[in-house]
Amino acid sequence: LRLSTFIDYCQSHHLEYLDYLKEGEYSSESGYSMMSELIHDHRLPDAVFAASDPIAMGAMRALADHHIRVPRDISIIGFDDVHAASFLNPPLTSVFAPAFEMGQYGAHIIYYMKDMKTPLKIILPCTLMERETCQKRK
Repeated sequence: LRLSTFIDYCQSHHLEYLDYLKEGEYSSESGYSMMSELIHDHRLPDAVFAASDPIAMGAMRALADHHIRVPRDISIIGFDDVHAASFLNPPLTSVFAPAFEMGQYGAHIIYYMKDMKTPLKIILPCTLMERETCQKRK
């Protein structure tokens, strides 16, 4: 769902993304590897939206290893707002998804609606936790 939402957003806003789109595991090692590929291919975008905070953390490490400064040279946003995100240098901007509440709603739905045949969709709000990995554009 994260990938399809990202692609839909880029297409509807006429943003170039295909040359930069990388897929891998939801790990720091994968983030490091994917960012290293972009650096090696000389294809750095202005900003990166990582599908998870660990991916963003690995990408930040690859950038630091190549003396590319976040956010001065490239902006990075993660997803999930893990606890460690605010302790990075610079602190990672991330999208907070209410995972605990998602689990609670899911458990309640299963328990209380087990005999219902009607599909149900619940949308919980996500929040952008603005920190220091994104440069403000003028």
